[in-house]
Amino acid sequence: TGQVVGNGEFAGKTLPYGLYVSDTTQIKYYFEGTVLVGIESAEGSYMIQMEIIEMSTDIPQGMFDVPADYQTISM
Repeated sequence: TGQVVGNGEFAGKTLPYGLYVSDTTQIKYYFEGTVLVGIESAEGSYMIQMEIIEMSTDIPQGMFDVPADYQTISM
């Protein structure tokens, strides 16, 4: 919704969060002031937390290049 809907524990702090909910997933966006500092995603019994250390539009050349020795494995 883009609005703060609650407070929760993230990275050892109590922070406000915005919430996105679908049929199977719940995602919380944690903020310090207006800065996004973390994302927590829960689906069923799985939960992933991502701490945002830096956000930038200055992306180094080659950041998303696929390594020459990359191999695809089919199962």
